[in-house]
Amino acid sequence: MPRAVKIFFFLSLLSGISLAGFCQPADKELAALLARKDIKAQIRILDSLSLKYRSVAVQQAIAYAMKAVELAEQEEDRELYGSELMTLSRCYRQVGSYDKAIEILRKALRAFIESGSQREAECYNQLGNVYYMKGSSEAALESYLTGLALSEKFGLEAVKGSCLNNIGNIYLLMDSLDKALEYYQQAYQLYVARKDSVTATLCLDNIAGIYTQRGDFQTALSYQRKVLAMARNFEDKSSYCESLLMIGNTYNGMKMHDTALAYFKESLEISRRIGVKYIIGVSYLNIAEVYKEKGNYDEAILNAREAIRVSLEDGQHNFLKNAYNLLYEVYMARKEPKQALHYLKLYSRLKDSISNQEKARQIEDIAIKYRTEQKDAEIDLLTKDKEKKQVMIYIYTAGTVLLIVLALLVWRSNRQKKKANRLLASQNDIIAQKNQDITDSISYARRIQEAMLPSTSALADAFSDWFIIYKPKDIVSGDFYWCMKKEDQVYVAAVDCTGHGVPGALMSMIGMNFYNQIINEGNARETHQVLNELHRKVLFSLNADVSKRDSKDGMDTALVRFDLRTRELQFSGAVRPMYYVVNGELKVVKGERYSIGGVKDIDSSYKSELFRLPPGT
Repeated sequence: MPRAVKIFFFLSLLSGISLAGFCQPADKELAALLARKDIKAQIRILDSLSLKYRSVAVQQAIAYAMKAVELAEQEEDRELYGSELMTLSRCYRQVGSYDKAIEILRKALRAFIESGSQREAECYNQLGNVYYMKGSSEAALESYLTGLALSEKFGLEAVKGSCLNNIGNIYLLMDSLDKALEYYQQAYQLYVARKDSVTATLCLDNIAGIYTQRGDFQTALSYQRKVLAMARNFEDKSSYCESLLMIGNTYNGMKMHDTALAYFKESLEISRRIGVKYIIGVSYLNIAEVYKEKGNYDEAILNAREAIRVSLEDGQHNFLKNAYNLLYEVYMARKEPKQALHYLKLYSRLKDSISNQEKARQIEDIAIKYRTEQKDAEIDLLTKDKEKKQVMIYIYTAGTVLLIVLALLVWRSNRQKKKANRLLASQNDIIAQKNQDITDSISYARRIQEAMLPSTSALADAFSDWFIIYKPKDIVSGDFYWCMKKEDQVYVAAVDCTGHGVPGALMSMIGMNFYNQIINEGNARETHQVLNELHRKVLFSLNADVSKRDSKDGMDTALVRFDLRTRELQFSGAVRPMYYVVNGELKVVKGERYSIGGVKDIDSSYKSELFRLPPGT
């Protein structure tokens, strides 16, 4: 199938809106606007005018939207202010000023968050649309998913359907056809359930795009012709252009190049008339692709260069990258390697640049999130302060008769509050100091515990090849490892003590101390003898009175003794197993089912197993 630039319907909450009520000449509309004294009514009219002129006179639309934003800000209605910012962002998106549109949408998000408005979900959906048109598909997907989660939280079915459809667009761009179809079908079923036949049909057009990609062109065309008939009646002609492009892509896939070319040229003519640069660039690029397929390389070069010009004006790097790649292929087909190499370098450089811009955007998003959280905290403090002042105003307005009494009460209340604050500050200082002392003590305990663990030199003396994975959950740990070399024999233990943190650390120091005593001072040399002796010592150290022993006190351990000369290994375990690998096969030797210091009778014995390890084990 020939490669054509994919274009598909983005769904917002304005699809198919009729503006028949605003078809009077501009001077009459402005006169009606000036005659209205209600500011919110003026904002509504300005918003409608901006929507009307966006497809035919976008600079006029921007002027109307900016005036609406100014009036909404004066009203101090944060939700209304955010809504007008969204209208303004659509105008900047129309002319390809994507960075400006993103900046405005971030302000709108702040306004919606501050006002607790559910339109935050819709704003994230719009933000995703702008990121996609800018060429940042990962940022677009992230915005759509956030909008989807919020729409489900707030129960906004229309926004949810829009987000589902647009997520499908991203997966289609990534050639994940099954994933794209899954989201398109969810969106379609949602709009059918809402009896929104217009938007459901737009979803069907996107589903048709999937059939085009799969080569089922007749099915795709049956959907696309229905959508084209409906889009012809839309006030916003950009939807009609997008439908033309999708049908053109389908015919191009069927290798009916002349028919595809007719649809692409019609899309170009209309989009140039309404000034939608994004669609102009796509139309030029698809026309160039058709000419390349037909072998008309001169026309392919001419239209690809026009696509590059529009893309540079529009900031649409995805299509610019495609245009460079197309020119590389055309010049290779014309056997002009010098020109082909030039465009291949431009393609590669832009591909790397887009990747770097995406990383920079992610860093900027983190910084913006941090600044937003700081600002939100400031707003919370200001809001609380404002509430306190409002309470004082209500008290003062209760009457002049109670003024002196109220003043005395406020003075007394302030004095008590200051006294309480001083006391609270003093207590907080004491608590902070205590916490610091405790933390310092535990940190010092960690250094003591680390000092008692086997040193790297001791381990290196015992083994030529070794490693340890030791990651305590807290500052100090209830787990420890132990190693001691006696002549040609090396003892190694891994131990899990009861509890975490300080209790576990104390138990671990008891365990290390007892291991050292048993090997250095006692006669036990077999691993089961060592565990039996360790069990008795732990029992008596915790509580000599059997009736008062807690079955939860103790430790689980795996102990091995390795003879460096004979390569014999002896193992004993309390709950913990031993793992070893022979000829690539993992072997497991389980320990006893009772812990050191647990409920096991003091006179019963642990067992040991002896292995001779071949080289390479």
